[in-house]
Amino acid sequence: MTKSMFVFSVPHGLQGPEFQGYRKDRAYELALEDWLHDGKADFVFEEAGSKPKSSIAQGLADSMLGKGHYLNVDPPLVERPSYGIAERDARGKLLLPSEVTNVEEQEERETAWLRRILETDFKEGLLICGYCHNLSIAFRLRSLGIHILGVQSYFPIAVKNLSC
Repeated sequence: MTKSMFVFSVPHGLQGPEFQGYRKDRAYELALEDWLHDGKADFVFEEAGSKPKSSIAQGLADSMLGKGHYLNVDPPLVERPSYGIAERDARGKLLLPSEVTNVEEQEERETAWLRRILETDFKEGLLICGYCHNLSIAFRLRSLGIHILGVQSYFPIAVKNLSC
């Protein structure tokens, strides 16, 4: 069975009230509802950080697809070392995923996402990620045999300082 994925990149501040810099954006919510309502996706994957938090996509996936059709692809903090992802910087400060600026660390994060995605049973997935990952993760998914349905970046009008 061929698996397919649509990569939808957004500023993290749109993903939900628990995300830093949250700004409600009905157009973002409508785009997600469209994907799930029309049966374009049977599973939602999301870069949602390594701390448990709820997101708009998770709520929609649970209500429209049923529980068990959503996965935060970022591993929890306690699992980061098993994926080769540093927990702390050189000074001992805890690193949040958005604070990792080292290319190798970001590569390890995406590798962890791929492992978690490949362990999941789905046919057509929707992957929501920060727009800094959209092409690199699409290329990596494609190299693993997952058909890429498309890559789209959503940039809301007049929104400043939203992280990627």
